[in-house]
Amino acid sequence: MTDIGLRIANREGAGSPAGTGELPGTSSDVTGENMPETPASAPEENAPETSTDAPEESTPETSEGEPKKSTPETSTDGSEETAPEEETGTQGDTAPEEDADAQKEETPEITGEGTLQDPEGEAQIPALWVGGAALAVILCLGAAAVCFRQWKKRKAGEEVPEFHTERMPGQSGTDGGQPMQRKTAGIGKLHHIGMRKQQQDSLGITETADGLCAVVADGMGGLSQGDKVSQKIVMTMLQDASRLPRALGPGSLFEMVAHANEEVNRMLGVENQYKSGSTLISVLVRPEGFEWVSVGDSRIYLYRNEKLIQLNREHTYEAELLEQAVNGEISFAEAQKDPRKKGLTSFIGMGKLKYIDGSRRPVAAQAGDRLLLMSDGVFNTLSEQEMCEILKNSGSPEEAAQLFEQRILAYQRPKQDNFTAVILEL
Repeated sequence: MTDIGLRIANREGAGSPAGTGELPGTSSDVTGENMPETPASAPEENAPETSTDAPEESTPETSEGEPKKSTPETSTDGSEETAPEEETGTQGDTAPEEDADAQKEETPEITGEGTLQDPEGEAQIPALWVGGAALAVILCLGAAAVCFRQWKKRKAGEEVPEFHTERMPGQSGTDGGQPMQRKTAGIGKLHHIGMRKQQQDSLGITETADGLCAVVADGMGGLSQGDKVSQKIVMTMLQDASRLPRALGPGSLFEMVAHANEEVNRMLGVENQYKSGSTLISVLVRPEGFEWVSVGDSRIYLYRNEKLIQLNREHTYEAELLEQAVNGEISFAEAQKDPRKKGLTSFIGMGKLKYIDGSRRPVAAQAGDRLLLMSDGVFNTLSEQEMCEILKNSGSPEEAAQLFEQRILAYQRPKQDNFTAVILEL
């Protein structure tokens, strides 16, 4: 190719900067239970793909999947490609050599490293870095806006979504990237502020390696920061549950409660123990059955054969009064009239726990069984007979949860407590 032909080929080969491409779109889905909602599950970090010739810039991941990448077209030595020397002689009507040289000086060069340079050789900032920085700023501003809205809702006593995290197929974890198989036939949830100014109940549900974990925590309204304690409990329990292996030994839920209690005590500090607290109930549903654990006065029911069976005892002063009555220390009438009988004797936030109830081995489930986890705002309003009636006539846990809420609100109690429940069909 003549010298004129080479210059024309070089001018045509100069184009957009190498290593740039379409920036992926982003989306956000923030959930929380009256809280930095949940929390939901974090995306995986994928290492950027690199070629053997010239490295390309990696783009930030989005919440929807792997980002799109554009690959710069480079030759094997990292320089730009030129047309092969196949033809010689005239190329038709071409500009004089002086014009070709002038246009070449005005056209930026593409280096083998994918960096745009001006005629004097001074490197300019890669466009991809500029786009990535802009995208990071936008995401940070969006996250800050979401957190500010959640804070305003909590200050106003409004409802915010509950924690609900699920590891999806293909994510890293104890499932090895295999599709998750839900071990329940259905899930119903109700979560309402009632007539209180602040929502102090929290609930969370997450899938485990071979099952599902549900948690309900009722922040103590008589103490400060009950909402923060209940949120801390749920988040800690969900994080621990998501890391459980398939092969579990007995006592996994007890270990999770110990960790949650430790985290709350650390958050409160020794000086604030007993000044804030929350109840805790949780179930772990697995192929061989379900396990449960309880601290405080929230309840876990098993609905079987159209009857409700309360699995846990309530850690209240009334239990100690009845024990004293049985031992003849006080009369049963005195035990029933004591105004302190509804006070909690064990709760998360008191330091060392006094009582904790739970199953020591999995409980085998039967067809049609349903598990109910609920705060006292539910069972202090609805009788067990009413709950059985609703469960019997509802076609699904979702429908049962809706009917529970409608029935509670129909009472129009002026001091209706926060009420929260999770209904699992096994």
